[in-house]
Amino acid sequence: MERIRLLCTCGAGLEAIASPLTHSVRDLIGADSESIFWVDAQGLPAGFYCDTAPADLKNLFIVGFAELFDRSDEVNMRT
Repeated sequence: MERIRLLCTCGAGLEAIASPLTHSVRDLIGADSESIFWVDAQGLPAGFYCDTAPADLKNLFIVGFAELFDRSDEVNMRT
């Protein structure tokens, strides 16, 4: 948790810390893989990181963001 806190407060920006942050979370919860995506101030997709995803899947999270995550029945994005 300390490493995660340090990464999140270092001021480097999410894109710069995405890899070590998600690896730390993966280790914390015991997952085999991890991914993270983030939005800008207007709520539009700004980036995506996944340690195992091919480039076309990463692109899907950016270009298909609204279809995948911006629905009224999508609780994970809002919570």
